[in-house]
Amino acid sequence: MVVGYDFATKVISAWVNPASATAEPTIVLTKQGSISTTNGVQGVCLYQQGNKNIQGKFIVDHVRVATDMASLFKEEGGGGGGEVPELNVTVQSDFTGVAAPINQDTRIMTFTVEAKNLGKPASIWLGGKDKEHYKLSTEEIPAGTGTYEVVLTYHPTAIGHHFGSVNFDAVPTTLSSTHAVVEYAYDPDNLPTITVPAGVDEFKAAPKETDEKTITISSANMFDYVYLAIEDQSTAGAFQLDQGMLLPNGSNEVKISFKPLREGEFKARIKVSSIMVEPQYIELSGVSKGTLPPEPKEGGELVLDKSNPLTYLVENFDDVEHNKPIAKAGWDNVAMEGSRAWWGYKFSDDEEHGSAAKVTPYDSEAEYDTPCEMLLVTPALDFKNAASKVFTCSVMGNFLPSDGTEEVLEVLYIEDKDYMEPLKGLNIPCISDQNKEWVDYVIDFEGQELADVFFIGFRMKSLRGRNNAKTYYVDNVSWGRTDIPQVKADTRLLAYEAEPDKQGVSSPKITVTGLNLTEDIKIKVFGDDAASFTPSVSTLPAAGGEFTLESYFAEEREYVAYIELSSAGSGPFIIEVHAKASKSAGVTNVTVEPTAINAYDLMGRKVINAGTAADVQNLPSGLYIVNGKKVTKK
Repeated sequence: MVVGYDFATKVISAWVNPASATAEPTIVLTKQGSISTTNGVQGVCLYQQGNKNIQGKFIVDHVRVATDMASLFKEEGGGGGGEVPELNVTVQSDFTGVAAPINQDTRIMTFTVEAKNLGKPASIWLGGKDKEHYKLSTEEIPAGTGTYEVVLTYHPTAIGHHFGSVNFDAVPTTLSSTHAVVEYAYDPDNLPTITVPAGVDEFKAAPKETDEKTITISSANMFDYVYLAIEDQSTAGAFQLDQGMLLPNGSNEVKISFKPLREGEFKARIKVSSIMVEPQYIELSGVSKGTLPPEPKEGGELVLDKSNPLTYLVENFDDVEHNKPIAKAGWDNVAMEGSRAWWGYKFSDDEEHGSAAKVTPYDSEAEYDTPCEMLLVTPALDFKNAASKVFTCSVMGNFLPSDGTEEVLEVLYIEDKDYMEPLKGLNIPCISDQNKEWVDYVIDFEGQELADVFFIGFRMKSLRGRNNAKTYYVDNVSWGRTDIPQVKADTRLLAYEAEPDKQGVSSPKITVTGLNLTEDIKIKVFGDDAASFTPSVSTLPAAGGEFTLESYFAEEREYVAYIELSSAGSGPFIIEVHAKASKSAGVTNVTVEPTAINAYDLMGRKVINAGTAADVQNLPSGLYIVNGKKVTKK
């Protein structure tokens, strides 16, 4: 859209999609104006006016002002006639050395510049805090079209680390570019040197005690830091340094600590290095004598006291001590193997989870990996009398491996010391992509054949050592809460018979109850025979309601599908459907013995679909519901 104003005639003209840069196209609209002088034009206003029912957005991506049509079409910075300017810069490194000598020219970089249709020359200039150490072969690319070579020369006048930049400024500014430059300079007449002590006296310390010594390392004529590293350790961690990098050109004190974890003789060396300096080595030796005292066992014994089972529990671990073993009334915190138990943890950057229970096998002082098993058990929970059979917890992992691990946190259903079974199907975080992400679990035990009194345990089995940093946190543990969002139905197995090849067959009614829901309940049918079943409604109110399945069975056989009931904030409720199509049947509720085995974990997730007894035997150890009955797989 182009709008023009003639100050002589005071006529406003408009063009739509004009394409000519040399001739004015046909005017599509004119209107008389009133401004007679350019001094009267203070700005240009874009204003949408018209039918109020016009929908959508109008996007303006370019505004340009000119005195004639040709100039209007001319690209900014172009040479006229509609040419589009270009400026392409490629960089080639000409110097492959580590450092360049001072007071000499060293060609370090070549810029090849291809210019097209530049309306104005492009300037080239040096920037950066050390720009005085660099030189350019030219400072301008001429207007027009051509290919040019720009050489950057490094001429340092002092040793050091020099930062600069080469900048191309062109019109329009989108053609401009900046290229960073970093080089080292040394003095050929005064090469870098590092001075280290000839030796260090032998270290002596009992196991887990510390002997410290301080040495001095000096450097001169350096243009980079001095780097320290301990090499050739006879055992990991016996010798440690208080720093790994030293400032150049001066003397620095370095503290060496000897902290052995066992008796014996230890040897190592410190490697001292920098650019253009042969590495220097400082030999270390240490002797440790004495008996390592046994590590006290954290936590307590596994009691599993059933004398006062709780119908209601809410635990947020607000009163735990940071990185200290958990000691809470009614809870069992046990080092089942090894001496490590569960700790408390206080978060400094998590307002929602201010504190939690923490478990980790990481031990910076462990010389070898050793087996460990840490178990945290809730107080006894009253299954028989609780107003709600819902258990909740939140779990977060950190320092998890990228490829997953079998050593994940386990959530256990416990009846006594001889009956501890993992709850399957929880999908506890186990890979690095899940680090620092809280996962909330809602487990509804309603309708399960559990003991009148039971416990929930959190167990981690692993190897304790310095190479195993995976960590889990548990928070928001609760039992018996009645404010948890839930979807429930009056059955988990819908079984009926119906005639085949008959339209409009309805199943028995299913009654659904919603608890603490804020959104409607969605109804979804899935499974191999899902196409044979259609819910009478697709949603129910948050409070619940009734629905049936409208069915059509083309042939005589058993049809199997699954109904998923879900709502925001609630886990899914799954109903298994078995419909037997028989010519001698009406629509009746029947007891259908499944022709195959179907099994679920305690989260309601199906783990065997139309399987056999052999499939049950192949399940991992745990507690399952197999064809409606509780089965323990050991």
